[in-house]
Amino acid sequence: MSFVYYFGVLKGDRRKSAPATMENVQQIDFGSLELEAKAQARLSALTMLAGATGTQTEFLQTALRALTLGMDCSLAAVGEIGADGDSVNMVCFINDGEFAKPYVCKLAGTPCAAVYATASADTHVFCKSSLATQFPEDSNLIEMGVESYRAEAFTSPDGRRVGHVFVADTKPMEHDDTDTAFFRLVSQRIGAEINRWHADQAQKEERLLLQTIVDNLPIPITLSDQAGRYILANQKFEEWYGTPVEEVLGLTAREALPIAEEQLEIREMMEADVLSSGEVRRREETKKLADGQDHYVIVTKFPVRDSAGNIIGFGSTTMDITDRRKNETALQEAKERAESASRAKSEFLANMSHELRTPLNSIIGLSEVMLEGIFGTLNPKYIEYVNDINVSGEHLLDVITDILDISKIEAGETDLEESVLNIPDIVRSALRLAYNRTQDKRDWTAIDIPQDFPHLMADKRLVKQILVNLLTNAIKFTPDDGDVGVKARIGDDGGVEIVVSDTGVGIAAEDIPRALEPFGQVRNRPELTHGGTGLGLPLSKKFVELHGGVLRIESAPNKGTQVFVTFPPERTTRVG
Repeated sequence: MSFVYYFGVLKGDRRKSAPATMENVQQIDFGSLELEAKAQARLSALTMLAGATGTQTEFLQTALRALTLGMDCSLAAVGEIGADGDSVNMVCFINDGEFAKPYVCKLAGTPCAAVYATASADTHVFCKSSLATQFPEDSNLIEMGVESYRAEAFTSPDGRRVGHVFVADTKPMEHDDTDTAFFRLVSQRIGAEINRWHADQAQKEERLLLQTIVDNLPIPITLSDQAGRYILANQKFEEWYGTPVEEVLGLTAREALPIAEEQLEIREMMEADVLSSGEVRRREETKKLADGQDHYVIVTKFPVRDSAGNIIGFGSTTMDITDRRKNETALQEAKERAESASRAKSEFLANMSHELRTPLNSIIGLSEVMLEGIFGTLNPKYIEYVNDINVSGEHLLDVITDILDISKIEAGETDLEESVLNIPDIVRSALRLAYNRTQDKRDWTAIDIPQDFPHLMADKRLVKQILVNLLTNAIKFTPDDGDVGVKARIGDDGGVEIVVSDTGVGIAAEDIPRALEPFGQVRNRPELTHGGTGLGLPLSKKFVELHGGVLRIESAPNKGTQVFVTFPPERTTRVG
């Protein structure tokens, strides 16, 4: 409202009433003067706000001074909702030009509660007067004598009300649209600055977290922009190259590190390839590090992309594999030495076996001549001794033959002489040899193989030797009242499977691997201590593997043993 007052002109020492004419009356419009002063104050406030800089506290203090100036009020504050949702952290508070320390207040019973009421779509709250009467529980308002209140909530980027700005005064406030517009403008500017500060803090914390993780990695890692300038490096990088991280940031490897020109060129080509192809690249190389030693390393370069998927730089990691290379070299040398020793052993055994077989054949042949009495009859005692010589010679010949077979297999000199085998015939032949070997006259082995069973493409001598070895063990370790059996079947994959089973003493599960090793025998059980070299099972296993098959044992003490010999399906042959 505009108020107009008229003042008369004083003449002499008598006040006379003057006619209301423009010539002798001065008209003053106080409403216009008030508006002009308010506008000038708000212009000054906005200028002050526009120049606000410094820390968050410095900015907020400047903003609140500008707000009290523009709103012509004594009190203003900025609050942020607490994590519990029931309290507000007053981060900046001014009263009559003086700033108070930040404090926390409960929302309940205060006008601030209306600001965060989600039921209201409007984020602006205005109370013209009688504030203490409306909020009798707010002791702070009553103590400060606050009469009127205006507040505006500001929101986070996801739309949540996270804080508010308010002004208050000890006199009533008029509800004016220009006041509201100015107040909202300043409040939203303050809210935007607080949101930006929180975003900066979150970004700093994320970067600090990333740097902490990166610094504790056991390998050097760096990030570079497209020009190859370092934008991040970790402590391990500093340890390796002896250059402080802060001294390399903003520089390229060529500018920052003591690297030979040849390696720099390879490095730059690798980085250009990563940037152009967008793919990870790796290479092994030798680096001289801060310790002055050459190290074998694996360098990995990978592309770094922005949220839109555009390549904005590349990363690099370096792994020291010096110890691994040394271990690999040592293992390779040890492997070569072991292979050389194994070849020497196999060659020695093969040569010795050949050398031993010749005189052994003579001993066996001569003992047989003496037993047959070709050159005269021997007395019973000599016959007993000569028979022992013959049996021992045959046994030693079998041992030498086994050793020779093992040596040939380990030397890779065993060739398969394959033919089509009739499984029932080969089983019966092997069984006769097993009985002869064990000198067991009983004939109670059950054979469960159909006469029309498919044939097997394999080496006849080796398959027979497999069966002889398995049957010999089964007969040897099965008591007189036990059972030994052989059966054959076609597996699910079409391969031939032969199973030799017995109800003998059995083997503990933990002893099976030892029994399958050359010269490995189970010595911790008296009932398993029989004559033999411990080559039967290992030889059988190797013969099966030469055919591409598998030998598997299932056994338990005093529950017997089952040995499964499985051949691959391509060896199954049907003869029509």
